[in-house]
Amino acid sequence: VTESIIKIIAVSDPLVIPFSFTRNFGNDARCTTILLIFFLN
Repeated sequence: VTESIIKIIAVSDPLVIPFSFTRNFGNDARCTTILLIFFLN
């Protein structure tokens, strides 16, 4: 569910991707992993 929400947000606002990645890079490994999966897909 979380991954789907992130994808929807990412599509609606491209700035969310780099912002979330930078903000959570050292704090939330799960979020970073989901974002990386999004990039690979």
